[in-house]
Amino acid sequence: MDLSNVNVAVIGAGPAGSACAKKLSRMGISVDLYEKDKLGGLCLNYGCKYINALKEVSDSIDKLNEVKNNSNIHKNTDKYTLNDFMTFKTLNKKIDEVHKEIRLHSLEKLKKEGVNVIFKRFDTEKEMKNENKNKNKNKKNYDYVVYATGMDYPNTYNEITCNKYSDLVNLKELPEKMVVIGGGISASEISSVFSSLGSEVFTYVRSNILKRITDPDVRKYVLNHIINFNITNDENKTKELLKDENVYNLIAFGGTRPFSVNNNLKVRCDSNNVYACGDAVGRSNTPLSVRQGAIVARNIYNEITGKSLIKLKPLPYMEVIRLKIPLGMIGTQTNDYKEIKTGNVHGAYFEKYRGFNRVYFENGKVVGGVSMGSPNEVAPYFLQYINGIGDYSKFYNIFPTSDPFPPLLKEIDRKKQNN
Repeated sequence: MDLSNVNVAVIGAGPAGSACAKKLSRMGISVDLYEKDKLGGLCLNYGCKYINALKEVSDSIDKLNEVKNNSNIHKNTDKYTLNDFMTFKTLNKKIDEVHKEIRLHSLEKLKKEGVNVIFKRFDTEKEMKNENKNKNKNKKNYDYVVYATGMDYPNTYNEITCNKYSDLVNLKELPEKMVVIGGGISASEISSVFSSLGSEVFTYVRSNILKRITDPDVRKYVLNHIINFNITNDENKTKELLKDENVYNLIAFGGTRPFSVNNNLKVRCDSNNVYACGDAVGRSNTPLSVRQGAIVARNIYNEITGKSLIKLKPLPYMEVIRLKIPLGMIGTQTNDYKEIKTGNVHGAYFEKYRGFNRVYFENGKVVGGVSMGSPNEVAPYFLQYINGIGDYSKFYNIFPTSDPFPPLLKEIDRKKQNN
């Protein structure tokens, strides 16, 4: 079936939008991908990738300070900070040079896939197909529109104007003091990174930080030994910090999702040909956003060809919190667990507190895990394992490795076979 006469506009060239546009083009549908800012969206330019870049540097500084602290010669001396090596402006420039290359490569890839990338703001009223209005023949009207625009983030707190994620790229100097508003993963990661870079960070939370951690032992350990910034519940103190011109302020809590969708990712509105995906429909992460973008593309194709639409189903995933020692959580945390201490893993060789790892059980079945130090090694197979895919009874470790779980899973699977 020739679908080249079907025109789709995808708004937002982040992970969800780009994935959707490429998949639509591969199915023979004409696609225009609109981006008002930069390719890669929040993730690449201001969010997860940008924070990853800062963490590369903060990790190096942490390691140098750990080695320095372990040396009898340098004990009790001042810690290294980013300013010992470069200004924040220089660091931002270096990060942007890398991101420019990524954006250029992404643009070339999109063009090769047949996606037409348009760098401008999408005008819904002018571009949406509407049979009841006179069409301007010079305008391109679309059969379907997909919104992958991300969330709307606030820039005020208690009537005080604050910085947002996107403002960090404009920082010229490392803040001496910093106040971060928020108690979730983003706020914790930003607070940890800037503390390691050398800022004195105060993070305001209304109740508990990182509520996703339900295991009380894990929470206690993280608060006492891994978190390296100040946590405050004092609203009056926070207001003083927010008003202090010498303190850099930042809002780092979830924004507002602009679209409400059904389980097919169709937007609940008067028009039947509008979809949305990624952060535009709720807080997500890159792999989930990419998956949603692909589902939207498939549903548009299915709708055109008269096939059933795909329903979005929740899937377990490894939630990684990039603290001084990375923390990974997957599945459910229960009272039935087995614990393995974290060894001298990569990135924490000289750390005094390296953490521990737990595998959680329910009715004898593995239902979750927590990893301190090596979550990226654990995630690919652990996701499959808790879904019943994988047998480690004859598994052999490949060294060097930071992954603590295979020996335990090997023991569990051997016992299953023996029973």
